This record gives sequence, structure tokens and C-alpha cells, in this order.
Amino acid sequence: MICKRFEVIARACLNFVFFPLRAFLFNPNEDTGPFLSLRSERMNVVSKYAKGRVLDVGCGPGDIFCSRYYPNGQGVDFFEYPGLQKHQIIDDPTCLPFKDGEFETVTLIANINHIPQSILQDEFRELVRIVKPGGRILITRIGFLVSFLTHHVVEIQAKVFPSYYDMDGERGVEEDERYSVPR
Repeated sequence: MICKRFEVIARACLNFVFFPLRAFLFNPNEDTGPFLSLRSERMNVVSKYAKGRVLDVGCGPGDIFCSRYYPNGQGVDFFEYPGLQKHQIIDDPTCLPFKDGEFETVTLIANINHIPQSILQDEFRELVRIVKPGGRILITRIGFLVSFLTHHVVEIQAKVFPSYYDMDGERGVEEDERYSVPR
């Protein structure tokens, strides 16, 4: 038990110290050796705080959070990414097809900056509407500089290495999206 706990702490420290290497040299969507991908790191943390029935908004290709980290969850997106089924595609983020208080947790994992500013307040009203009283809305975000750099690095990596997948490049970026949002 102590050995396993030490291993977890050591891996977390290793991932922290080597963050620049992980962010700029490795594929941000795949674990590499002892290093967690940025995606895995985020999803591990979110899965610890999620409870009950979960809706992952902006789930992305393959609905990875619900398929790997929180199997009882449901992922939806506003773009027809590979690996998503028709019922997972939502047309209007300001009018979600769910009942009031249907979910105990709603997650937005590394995508709040992609919500166009023109609909941000309306979309959050919907998220609050579908969360049970006392429920949770879990959001992960990164700072502007890291976001700006990693988005551009991923764009370059995807052009140089076909195995890298640039989600933003596939769906396009709206004019009023941002690289980061203030706390």
C-alpha cells in the first residue's frame, strides 16, 4: 500500500517537473512511458471529483472521459467527431435536450475557452439548469500562455506527424473563441 502510494506521488512529481517536455514534445493525447498525457492528467483529476450521473459537455473524439474514466457518464459534443454516435451530437449548446436537474455532475474538460463568448452566458444557464440542486459543474482550464503555445504546437505537430490529432484544426475555431478564460 505504501509502495503504491509512493509510486503515485513519484509519478505526479515527475509529470509536474517535466510539464514543458510533455506539453511541447510529446503527443498531448497519448501517455508516453512514465509520463501522463495532458489529457490523461486532466481526466484522472476530473474523475475523482465527478459523482452520480455525469454529462461530459464537449466530449471530443471517441468520448474518452466516459469510455475510459467514468463509464456511467454520457458525453455530448457540438461537432461530429470520429467515434461519436448521432445521439451524442447536440445542435444548440444554449438549448440542451435534457430535463431540469437530470445530472449530478456536468464536466467541461479543457474546452471552456472554445465556447464562443457570444453564447457563453446562455450555455452556462443551460448547464446550471440540467444539474441537480447541490450538483457539480467541473471545469478544467489552462492559462493563456500555455494554451496559446500548446494549441500552436499541436497544430504544427499534426502537420509534421500524421499520428498527432489536432481536434481544433479539424472542427475549425470560431472567431469569438479564446485561448484561455480568466479564473
